[in-house]
Amino acid sequence: MTEFDSGMESALEPIASTPVDEEGELLHLLPGVRSFFRRRVTASEADDLTQEVYLHMRARSSSAVIKNLRGYLLTVAANVLNERARRDRVRKATHVAFEDTGHSAEQNTPERIVLQRDQINVMVAVIQELPARTRDVFLLHRFEEMTYNAIARKMGMSSSGVEKHIMKALRHLTGRLKETNA
Repeated sequence: MTEFDSGMESALEPIASTPVDEEGELLHLLPGVRSFFRRRVTASEADDLTQEVYLHMRARSSSAVIKNLRGYLLTVAANVLNERARRDRVRKATHVAFEDTGHSAEQNTPERIVLQRDQINVMVAVIQELPARTRDVFLLHRFEEMTYNAIARKMGMSSSGVEKHIMKALRHLTGRLKETNA
C-alpha cells in the first residue's frame, strides 16, 4: 500500500463504516476525500478536486454496480489528483512570462520605422545582386522554407549544389551588409 493509498484509507475510515444507499454513502465519503486532498493541495484546490470527484461519480453510468464504493472513490480521487498534476506540468512547460521590456510597440518610433524600411530596401537590393540561380536557391530556402533536398529536386541539381549556392549567397550578403553598415 502506497503513502497515497494509506492517506486516503485513513481519511475515509471513520465515515465509511455506516452503510447507506450509494448516493448517501458517496455524500458521506466526500468529506474524507476533501480531507485527503487538503493534505496535498490548498483549501480551494481541495474543494475543486473534491467537486471533480463528485461530478465524475455522478456522470458514470448508473447501471454499473460498484461493489466497493470506498475503493472506487480512492481510485477516482487518485486519478483526479494525477490528472491535475499533469495539467499543471503542461501549463508550466508552455507558459511564457511577460517581460516589461523589449516589446516592439515601445521601439516603433517614426524614426525607427524609417530606418527599418531602409534596411529592408538594402537587403532586397543585395539579394538582387546575386546570380539568378543562387538567388532562386536562397529565396526558396530562406523564404519558402524548402529543404535542400526539395530545392535540389525542384531545380534539377544535387543537394550539395544547393548547399554551395546557399553558402555563396550568405557570403555575399554578409560581406555587402558589413560594407553598408561600416
